[in-house]
Amino acid sequence: MTKNTQIKYSLILLLGAFIWGLAFVFQSSCSKYIGPYTVNAFRGIIAVVFLAPFSIVSLIKERKIKKIDKKATILGGVLSGLFLFGASIFQQIGISTTSTGKSAFITAFYIVLVPIFAYLLFKKKIGFNIIIAIVIAMIGMGLLCFGNDFSLSKGDLFLFIGALLFTAQILTIDYFSPKANLFTFSLIQNAIVGVLSTILMFIFEPPVAENLKNSIISLLFLGLFSSGIAYTIQISTQKYLNPTIASLIMSLESVFSLLCGVIIYKFYKFSDVPQNLTIPEIIGCIVMFIAIILSQLPSSWFEFKKKKKDKGNT
Repeated sequence: MTKNTQIKYSLILLLGAFIWGLAFVFQSSCSKYIGPYTVNAFRGIIAVVFLAPFSIVSLIKERKIKKIDKKATILGGVLSGLFLFGASIFQQIGISTTSTGKSAFITAFYIVLVPIFAYLLFKKKIGFNIIIAIVIAMIGMGLLCFGNDFSLSKGDLFLFIGALLFTAQILTIDYFSPKANLFTFSLIQNAIVGVLSTILMFIFEPPVAENLKNSIISLLFLGLFSSGIAYTIQISTQKYLNPTIASLIMSLESVFSLLCGVIIYKFYKFSDVPQNLTIPEIIGCIVMFIAIILSQLPSSWFEFKKKKKDKGNT
């Protein structure tokens, strides 16, 4: 794969990260009326309805040229959906017991976990520039999320479990997506999340018609764009990207959520919590973008400098 191809798919995945970041506004808005299981249930159902016609058309086309790998599509979609569902549940439990900033930081630990497990499970090598980018990204995420709160709480364990499950979801997509039918994989993933969330919704959060009516615009955005489009973008682009680079790009969701929250809050008070941007958060955003740019540089640049230095010492 050429460097231009990597940059192309990195930018497409960046669009997905932006959609997830913007989704923060809609999640905050509808959280005033409905609970997390209800949100996940309806966004999953809406995504399935949206993806169904694309899935049917693509399956017909691939069947004609005999390119369908049923095992990769079905098994990959189910596993990815289970990991995504579990990650969302543990993340929600953790968020309820700790600050939003700290929860974002701990969740973003998949930046570190993905390259470790990618190497242990699939022997995927990590370039020196990627290692530097990971370190810089974690520093940026710390500035972005922690503020003055460096204490640990019981919920942090649940958030870390969520980060492990997000890691598993990213690596599952990396493993199965090259052989899978794109739209059907995404449909199955969203269906698993939607069905399991619907069960929990009826147990813990019986839906109220008036509350759903107040949340309809937010649910449509989350279902169509965040679940339907952004997750499909993730599946399609990870075919061409190292999972470590993909995880770094996806971590920009936190940056976009902060920026979108601050900008939109000035025009529409979607949350009871004021959305402000501090100096450490601004620096954190800049540092995060530097890390992503560094991850896109050819690793050969760093290898060349190293070889040149070694040659001079002989």
